[in-house]
Amino acid sequence: MVPFFELSAQKRKYLSDDMARWAAHWEVPFTFPSNFPMMTIKPLRLAMTLDNPSPFIHQVFSAYWAKDQDISKMEVLAQCCSEAGMDPAILERTGDAAVKQQLIDATDEAVAKGVFGAPTCIVNGQVFWGQDRLQLVEKSLNGWEPPTV
Repeated sequence: MVPFFELSAQKRKYLSDDMARWAAHWEVPFTFPSNFPMMTIKPLRLAMTLDNPSPFIHQVFSAYWAKDQDISKMEVLAQCCSEAGMDPAILERTGDAAVKQQLIDATDEAVAKGVFGAPTCIVNGQVFWGQDRLQLVEKSLNGWEPPTV
């Protein structure tokens, strides 16, 4: 659980403003969700089973961060599937024991590699967290080796 509401009022305001700034930068709609943090296990499970999860992920992000919808509900995820051009029946995969274990294993692997939040990129063992680090990720992918302490 994210301790967002335990932060000082000043830091909460800054982070809220920063999220709105990034949304404006990327030219995407943004509404801070009324239900935060959100349980994301079902959409994560489904995304892991897809060959190309991007259309589904975009719909889930839009549902949560632009439309303030509860993405833990199957009817919202079914709508996301439809809008991504997928048959909502695919949601049955989220209850499959093998898929559940796949997410547990992937989470354990991410934690072991130093992942603590999203978005995280790992390049040559270096962890980069946050959308504001994408230039450093690109630089690392092109051969730059940042210092570590």
